[in-house]
Amino acid sequence: MFRFFLATLFFIPAFISYFNSKPVDYGAFIGSLELGFYCAVGFIAQAQILQYTSASKAAFSCGLGVIMPPLFDLIHSTFRRKSTQNKNDKAINNKIPTKLCDNPFIPPLIALAGATILELHGLNEPARFSDIYLLITPINFAMCFWKSEKHSRKYPNHTELITATMLLSVTVITLIWTLLTGTLPCDKRSVIDLFNVLCDWKVASALLFTGIMTTAWTSYIEQNVLKILTAAETTVIYSLEPIFATFFAWIILKEKVSSATMIGAVFIFIATLWKPLLRTRCKQ
Repeated sequence: MFRFFLATLFFIPAFISYFNSKPVDYGAFIGSLELGFYCAVGFIAQAQILQYTSASKAAFSCGLGVIMPPLFDLIHSTFRRKSTQNKNDKAINNKIPTKLCDNPFIPPLIALAGATILELHGLNEPARFSDIYLLITPINFAMCFWKSEKHSRKYPNHTELITATMLLSVTVITLIWTLLTGTLPCDKRSVIDLFNVLCDWKVASALLFTGIMTTAWTSYIEQNVLKILTAAETTVIYSLEPIFATFFAWIILKEKVSSATMIGAVFIFIATLWKPLLRTRCKQ
């Protein structure tokens, strides 16, 4: 919650500029609140689920989010075909890829295979019916990406506002959740202890780094990228995250890299380079 609050503060000038403009288009603001809702639900579900399952199983479930945007596109186009008549039907049907290199499901499935290999060593727990709740996080994160793609292209001149409002929405929703669940310290002693922790320069610097660099800045870049790339392409790129985490753990923490990690990394790299490598062939 704190990192989202700090990230929101970073975009206060965007709020001031937006609401001082005449006339004010509230569509960008309201739509961004929806993006924050999906993101907040994903984080809350993740935090709750980690109390009952292993981190590896939760990480694997998050990897499933990479195949969600193409599914959302397929469902959306299916409903559009059913509700559109005559020539519009033909136009939409022509958008459905027929070539293997154009198929939006191939890169996500390759990335999912790589993520599965990366997390395979931690998936030795027996499956439980309650594991179905693990899908709440990837579905909501993927929906946030999918909606962001459409929202950022509809309001290309309001990227700062979209980012700021989404972060504000996450902050408010998570604050309400912590108050309702009693996890936010409200008594005098707990508040003093929390203040003392936040005054520690190591904690403060870590919060500033995660709030500004890894939350505000990356969220802003994400909204800009979604003007160019699709949500499906963006989630495939996001599947590189565990590879970079492993790389920095190897460099900084001197952790060993297993053969399974290397194989999983190869799969994910293939997924991210799928379109560039086959672009010439697709044109043919």
